Amino acid sequence: MKKQTLFIFSLTTLGLVILLIPYITGMKAEEQFSFFTKQLPDNIQFITHDYQRGWLGSTADSTLSIYQDANTPAQTIQLQQEMDHGFLPLKPAIIYTTIRTTLPTASTGNQITGETSPLRIRTELQANGDVSNTLNIAQSHLQQQENTVQWQDLTGEFNLTQSGHLATTTLHIPQLKSQFPFGEFTVHDGLIQANIEENIANLLIGQGNLHIAQIRFDSPTGLTASLSNLHINTYNIPSESFLTLRIVATAQELHIIDKTYRDIRIVMEFNQLHQPSLQNIVLQLNELRQLHPTSQLQLNFWLLGILMRDGMTLLNHHPSFAITELSLNSDEGKVNGTLSVQVDTVPSQPFFNLQALQNSIICEVTLETPKTLLNQWLKAILFQPDLSSQAAAQTIMNTRLQQLETQGILLSSADNQVYKTALLWKNGKLMANGQSIVYPEIRVQLQ
Repeated sequence: MKKQTLFIFSLTTLGLVILLIPYITGMKAEEQFSFFTKQLPDNIQFITHDYQRGWLGSTADSTLSIYQDANTPAQTIQLQQEMDHGFLPLKPAIIYTTIRTTLPTASTGNQITGETSPLRIRTELQANGDVSNTLNIAQSHLQQQENTVQWQDLTGEFNLTQSGHLATTTLHIPQLKSQFPFGEFTVHDGLIQANIEENIANLLIGQGNLHIAQIRFDSPTGLTASLSNLHINTYNIPSESFLTLRIVATAQELHIIDKTYRDIRIVMEFNQLHQPSLQNIVLQLNELRQLHPTSQLQLNFWLLGILMRDGMTLLNHHPSFAITELSLNSDEGKVNGTLSVQVDTVPSQPFFNLQALQNSIICEVTLETPKTLLNQWLKAILFQPDLSSQAAAQTIMNTRLQQLETQGILLSSADNQVYKTALLWKNGKLMANGQSIVYPEIRVQLQ
């Protein structure tokens, strides 16, 4: 009889514990929601808030106000959440979030106007603490003064492990169109992916990938440009107290007016980035956004203070930037180049002595390009489009390039089809292909 009573008691206790699981989940969710509300920036405030916790589910209806600046009216956002407490560990808890905002039809100052579909987020909470989110915005059309941006079917995913040391993000947009006074950009089939392995004091460590099927630009003047099959991969690599950022960009084809470039590849690196200095700069910039400076002068003063404190420390660790590979193919031939910039010795007050800062930098450039292509580039960059005589422009460019070749700044290949050069700037002096150059000589005179 005692065994039977004990069995019934144990079974009843187990049943009560099981029935309490959804309720406990709801309590934890409410705690997390309260924690979330306390972490909002100073410019976001709750106007109304109603959280209703039930046994199997909860709801939350909130109204938030987002403050931009004194000249722009605050933006109001409606936040609605419905939560299924689930039955952990058998069934995950799920939160359905809908964020709505009503944008004004008439702009005041720098205010954003237009219309946008609700942002819908589905959050799934697993028993082990992992969190996965999916989001969707059906369409948006936003305008700020003379600038507009619109897109459709924006979707994404964001997953976070229990430890918070690994997060994966995916964002996809079939088409995005932006219009500005100087022209229109259209992006087709954009995809962003990121794997964040660790967050060291606001520095994200990991890798990211961007793929865009096509980017097109059209200007009112008739200028057109397009870039197809763009891939950009970024890598943040920590090492002791330093951070290395590596960027690899490739594109299948770039078309500008009547010129086409293919098989484009650029590899860039930022090395010797002092982590503690970067962390302090990032933290102070985040704090600066909350202070709402009253004028551009005040903002510049605060930024100068950050540079004087932590920018100096960053420079004293000799950071460097390099383009280790730059290559592309054109109808005229192949282009190859490299660039390296390193801070050598830092003067005591570099931000007030630009000449001393300039002399503390070591810069190396190498370039190999077809002669006809370099001629076309320089003519397009240096001459005004309305120059009356293109033949005269061509004659001037040929003369200037021959002068640079005579001075040893440009070296001609054996077949006279390719220009090569290797430039070195060190200690305030310029070297070209191993010989000293008075650097005003390298300027192309246009008069």
